[in-house]
Amino acid sequence: MGSLMEKTMSGLRLLDLSKRNFKRTLDSLEENARSLILLSIQWKEIEGFCDSTKAALEERAKELEAMEESLKVRALELEAKEKEVEAKASDLEKKDEALGLEEMEKRREEFEVFTRRIESVEKVSDENVKELEEKAKELDLKVRELQQKQRGGVTTVRSEFEPLVSLLAKNIGTSVSMPTNCSTFRLSADDLVKRNEGLARTIPCLDPAKMLPREIQTQNHVVASSSVPVQSPQILPRFHMHAAHAVIHNSYIATHSSFPFLPTSSGSAPNPQVVDVETHQASGSTAFQGQPSYHAGSKRPRVDPGGPRPVIRPCFNPPQGYGRF
Repeated sequence: MGSLMEKTMSGLRLLDLSKRNFKRTLDSLEENARSLILLSIQWKEIEGFCDSTKAALEERAKELEAMEESLKVRALELEAKEKEVEAKASDLEKKDEALGLEEMEKRREEFEVFTRRIESVEKVSDENVKELEEKAKELDLKVRELQQKQRGGVTTVRSEFEPLVSLLAKNIGTSVSMPTNCSTFRLSADDLVKRNEGLARTIPCLDPAKMLPREIQTQNHVVASSSVPVQSPQILPRFHMHAAHAVIHNSYIATHSSFPFLPTSSGSAPNPQVVDVETHQASGSTAFQGQPSYHAGSKRPRVDPGGPRPVIRPCFNPPQGYGRF
């Protein structure tokens, strides 16, 4: 019995031990179950997050694919535009080359035309220079001829007036000589006239009534314009001679009524046959200022710009017995 009890007690002890072990196992199982439940809950959460992330990633992948396709299209467009730009650049280069060639051709033609004009102008200028040189030589020759003629005219006038001057100088009692250049000389013999008026009339070459006016002929024309001045009857002839003209102021001729070719001082109309002398220079005329003027014609001849060339000659044939100088 004791053995049974012992067996029963041992059996009970074993039962109690197995009960405890089972409880421990249950407790461990409960603990593991809780962890499993927590793990399942966490798994569900992780699964949801993974699904959402996957969906987002899929959407982003789709967007990236679309962007890649658009980039490919843009790349193709850029390639096409690059090809167009290259083609336009090549066209522009060709056009620039063509325009440069045309412009160079035009410039070359303009330069050739300009050089031709310059050559023609140089030829014309050379011809003009030659003509001017020839004209200058001709002008120099003409000037020399004029100077020679003027010197000849001056010597002629000097040879004609020198005897008269010497006679007047002898009567005055002084020595008078003709100027060598004959530019200007004056002889005033008012006192001699008062004393020797009769003596002057007895000498044929000093008689004022026998003094004949002259006409001075220039190179191309003869001018008949001015007048013989009227002065007081107490004055003998006053002679003025310049390089361009020679004029006699004679009061006796002006008042002598028997001289048919000159006007009188009585106030009557002038004789239409009177021809008085005036030479016109390039700068103007040498008419007597303040004196009456009787013109042979209404029109004046043209003034010679080359200057006067005096040639003294009688304006009419004097009557028999009148002196000449």
